[in-house]
Amino acid sequence: MLSQLVQFDNQYILFDETYLTGESCAQLFASDSAIASVNTQGRGEARFFRCGEYALVGKHYLRGGLLARFIQDQYFGCIAEATRAFKEWRLLSTLREKGLPVPAPVAARVVIKRCFYQADLVTLQISNARTLADCLSESSLGHDTWRAIGACIKRFHQHGVYHADLNATNILINQQQKLFVLDFDKGAIKSGELWKVDNLERLRRSLQKFKQKNPALYFNDDDWRQLIQAYMNC
Repeated sequence: MLSQLVQFDNQYILFDETYLTGESCAQLFASDSAIASVNTQGRGEARFFRCGEYALVGKHYLRGGLLARFIQDQYFGCIAEATRAFKEWRLLSTLREKGLPVPAPVAARVVIKRCFYQADLVTLQISNARTLADCLSESSLGHDTWRAIGACIKRFHQHGVYHADLNATNILINQQQKLFVLDFDKGAIKSGELWKVDNLERLRRSLQKFKQKNPALYFNDDDWRQLIQAYMNC
C-alpha cells in the first residue's frame, strides 16, 4: 500500500495511491461530489458511489447519544494523525497487510477548524455482500457458516485486533460465503484476553436484539454454540 498525505487549505487527506492521485482526492471531496451527500444520511449510514473504475463506500463521522443534538459531526482535536478517520484508515491498512478480511482503505479526510474537526472515510466496496443481520432475516446459515464466523473472529483476536462494536451489521457475507468485518472506528491492536470475551458477548447481544425485534430471525442457541466451538478450536 502506497499512502500519501495531501493538504488543501484546512483539509488533510490521507489516501492510497493504488486508487487515487492528489488531484482525484480534491475532486472526490469537492462540495458537489457524491461523498458530500454522506453527511445527509442518518448515523451509521454509508454512501455508495463510484470514482473512476472503483466502487466506493463513504462514511461521514457522526456523533451519537445526547451530545449529537448539539454537536452532530464535530470532534475535538487539531492534529490530523490523531483523528478518528486517520486512525481507522491506518488500522485498516495494517489489518490488510496482515491478510485479514477488511475493506481496503482508500482515503480519509479531515477538515480542521480551530480546535475541532469533521471527518470522512472512504473504503473500497465489497461487492455482492450482505450483512449477517440481513442474511439471517431471510434464511438459516447452516453450521458451516456459523463455524466460519467463529474462526474468522478468532483470526482477528489472534492478531490482537480489538473491534469496538462487533455486531450483526458489521459482519458481511458475500455470494461465495466469504466473510468480512467492517467499521473499525475506535478499534485498536491490544494485548490481554478479557476484551476478547467482551467482543464475543457484544456480538451475541446484537444477535439477540435482532431476534427480539424479529422473532422470525434465523438464529438460535445452537447457531451460537457452533460459532463458539469453532472459535475455541482454532
